[in-house]
Amino acid sequence: MTEGGPAGAVDACHLQALPLTESLSEELGAEIGRTALRLRNRANAPDAWEAEQLHRFEERLAAGEPAADLEAMAEGPGGLRYMKAIPMQEACAACHGPDVAPALRAKIEALYPQDRATGFSPGTLRGAFTLTLHRP
Repeated sequence: MTEGGPAGAVDACHLQALPLTESLSEELGAEIGRTALRLRNRANAPDAWEAEQLHRFEERLAAGEPAADLEAMAEGPGGLRYMKAIPMQEACAACHGPDVAPALRAKIEALYPQDRATGFSPGTLRGAFTLTLHRP
C-alpha cells in the first residue's frame, strides 16, 4: 500500500501471499494460511473446522466481543489447530470496503473473477489466520 497504493497491494497479494504462507509453512513445519467465509481467492477456502470457527467468530462479534480478540484453538487427531481473527481495518477498505474504486474493482475482478471479499466495514470480521501443527 505504501509504495504502490491499493493496485500495488492487489498485485502483491495475488503474487506473494500464497508463496509466502507456503514458504513459512515449510520452514516452520506447520500449515499457515488465511481463510474467510467471503473469499477473494478460492485457494483460501475454509475447511469444516475453520468454517465453524468463522461462524462462531461472527456470533461473538455480534454479541459485542471485539474482532481483535477473537481466536480459537482445538487439539485433535490431526494435531493442534489455531485461528486468529483478521479484523477489517480502515486501510483495508480500499480493496475490501463497500466503495471500491471502479478501476481497482476491475483489476480485482480480472484476477479474482469470483471475488466475494468486498463490502466490509472497519471493525467487522474480514477472515482469520490459521495455523495447524501436525503430530509427528
